[in-house]
Amino acid sequence: MTLEKSDNLKHVLAVPDFASGSIAREDNLFINAVASFCATVGAEFSMLAPRSFLEDLGKTASLLIGCDLPPGVFQADALHGVIEALVKQYGFHTVVFPSSEWGEDLVRRLSVSGNKAFASCVGFVTEHGFVQHIGQDHELLVAPCELLTLSEQFVGADARAAPTQEIGFASVSTCSVEFIEMGCEQLGDVTTAPLESARFIIAAGNGVTDWNSFGELAKALGATVGASRVVCDRGFLPRDRQVGSSGTLVSSRVYIALGISGAVQHLDGIHDVEFVISVNSDPGAPIHSRAVLPIVADANAVVQHLLEASVTKEHGHG
Repeated sequence: MTLEKSDNLKHVLAVPDFASGSIAREDNLFINAVASFCATVGAEFSMLAPRSFLEDLGKTASLLIGCDLPPGVFQADALHGVIEALVKQYGFHTVVFPSSEWGEDLVRRLSVSGNKAFASCVGFVTEHGFVQHIGQDHELLVAPCELLTLSEQFVGADARAAPTQEIGFASVSTCSVEFIEMGCEQLGDVTTAPLESARFIIAAGNGVTDWNSFGELAKALGATVGASRVVCDRGFLPRDRQVGSSGTLVSSRVYIALGISGAVQHLDGIHDVEFVISVNSDPGAPIHSRAVLPIVADANAVVQHLLEASVTKEHGHG
């Protein structure tokens, strides 16, 4: 069976990042790359975009899905659940993102939550699978998968073909438009508030494995969620949750570090925090030396105890 005839690729959802808050040149390049990808593998092309962009996008895809998230807020934390719901509702077989930091972050989150394989920076396809660009001079052949980021230099089935310089939109003969009412309620969620202005942060490191309970605890405490770099690298939380010198520098009043060892970059990120509470099973973890209340314990067990305590308090027992 050739790649072009694979049923697993017959309905593709493209998700541009619209990082500039408008339809920028990079978005045009990505949209045209997806159109080329769909033509190469014989797939139907659908696209998710802010509702206000649909008129300007015109007939760029067979199906345009308008989301109520405004331009400039098309972020991983708001879109994660929206995309999962759309895949179930419309039966998309493949979801494609740009090979930007935003796209790579979101594809990893969806890979983790859905237990699905992904490919990064796909440059072209062969009858055997996708070819990823690894650096400037290296390539890697991977099997077709449900999640991928697409290079803006995607050149279809011929790796040696010159990439198009055209940045206008490709066009389809017929285009349907639909609207969804998802995602907007997440914008007011304190757990996803900007880290730089948060007063109470609960952050997860590699020691956290029960992500549902961690999320429930953040909501119960009314805390903004943060994360170590390794957590974001592995796709458990979006990149905008990363605390540290390579992420966000925070100055909250209270910072609860769960399962975070305390790398130098992370400690730099919490330099201006007033009260740090650390929870780590390693008594020698550097994070403990920064804490006013160091707790040597398993982070997941502490999360469960705090959840139980919050439920007890909510029902007026204690």
